[in-house]
Amino acid sequence: MIDACPRCDYALTGLPAEHACPECGLRYDAGSMVWRRKRGAWVVPTVGFVAIVTLPMLFDGLDWIAGSASRGPPVLKLALAVVAIFSIWLIVRGERTSLRNSLVASMPDGLVIRILGDHGQIATWAELDNVYITSAGWRNEPVVMIAQRALTRKPPVHLLNFFRHQSTAEEFAAQVRQRIDAAGKSDAVRGADFEPVDTSLTR
Repeated sequence: MIDACPRCDYALTGLPAEHACPECGLRYDAGSMVWRRKRGAWVVPTVGFVAIVTLPMLFDGLDWIAGSASRGPPVLKLALAVVAIFSIWLIVRGERTSLRNSLVASMPDGLVIRILGDHGQIATWAELDNVYITSAGWRNEPVVMIAQRALTRKPPVHLLNFFRHQSTAEEFAAQVRQRIDAAGKSDAVRGADFEPVDTSLTR
């Protein structure tokens, strides 16, 4: 069972296993699952590279401030070091915000997708067609593509950096396909309840 609503973050602790969020009304059940975005593979190498380039300039500036350098103030180096440190802070802060606020959730009524803390868009199971798994990046991390039905005229949804391992992506894809198939069978049953009407004119 999930412990918080994937659309509005309302705490669901203590509520029944099958219920609706008291805040936004999103239904959930015992089979609901949430997958959160993982840290991008580029973050650590980028921060490390910037730090390696920045440290010599920073130490040079600190030597001058301490009075141990005989030459003039390295204004340019200090400025570059400050800019680089600020850039590292922005990268880390942005990545933490993205990790905290980006998720995809399999719910009874559809797939909830939140990117960077938006309210959470819901694609109903009837709107979805299939799920495909590809790979991207130098680490060949799995990328899940969710195709929507042609009638919706919506582009496919690409989930990048949500699944670190192939097995996790396959688990997600299996549950989504199961929900899509169940929605298709429900539609077929509802369609069978209606008897065909003869629209031909009788004389």
